[in-house]
Amino acid sequence: MGSLKKQRVSTKDLNSNFKTYKNKTPQDRKLFLTSNIWGIKKDNNTYTPTKFSEKNNFLANLKWEVTWNKKFVLISSNPNDYKGNDLFLELDKKALEYSWLSFKEYQVLDNRTRDNIRNILNQVSLILLAGGDTYQQNLFFHEIDLAKYLINLDCPIVWISAGAMNCSNTVLNTSEKIKKPDLPLLLEGLGLSKISIEPHFEKKRENPEIMNILLQESYTRKIYGLRDGSYIFNNKIYSRCEVIENGQIRPICNDNQEMPLD
Repeated sequence: MGSLKKQRVSTKDLNSNFKTYKNKTPQDRKLFLTSNIWGIKKDNNTYTPTKFSEKNNFLANLKWEVTWNKKFVLISSNPNDYKGNDLFLELDKKALEYSWLSFKEYQVLDNRTRDNIRNILNQVSLILLAGGDTYQQNLFFHEIDLAKYLINLDCPIVWISAGAMNCSNTVLNTSEKIKKPDLPLLLEGLGLSKISIEPHFEKKRENPEIMNILLQESYTRKIYGLRDGSYIFNNKIYSRCEVIENGQIRPICNDNQEMPLD
């Protein structure tokens, strides 16, 4: 995989809700790094829309950051699964409505629409980056040079599971590496966050192979183990989270708590 080039975007090229990145902080970027914030329930291979999580003030914080209702964009983790992407867009639309969030337009970014990426992200109000195959999503994000566009947006962006992992500088491709040993363990992320996320940590702790990888890698980087329902926003951790560092695992935030990143 080639390196991600940091391209400059001229002021003339910026669309109406794009702004320059100079001096932009993680707080300004309005990033929600999540494990699972519900919205879609899976039962026996059947998907049902539900309200997004109100636990730990997730929905309240998200609503506060959504300042207008022009456009919602779902960025796919499986860019060739057009039928599935359309289904999940409809499910997300219903989930947003159940959460008292509605928009004038709903669009999906996948391989059908990648050449129109600038127009799709123009005047966007909320972006959701789906979970799924971390490696496959990572390749797609780099192919479309996604970081170049997201880095200049002024809207909340929700990164779910694999999406939260790919937001970072370096991505630990743990789950996909276990399934396919020939895949690389370390991937170049989008670099919009410096935080290494391991989502669904309550399940990952039960997998000796994944935990062995995480403990080894913790000697070179700090890893945040997010449990379902937990998230990181505005340099704060909301609800249950553990840090894996120097071969050790330590809890840093409990249920129904919020704490600054350490």
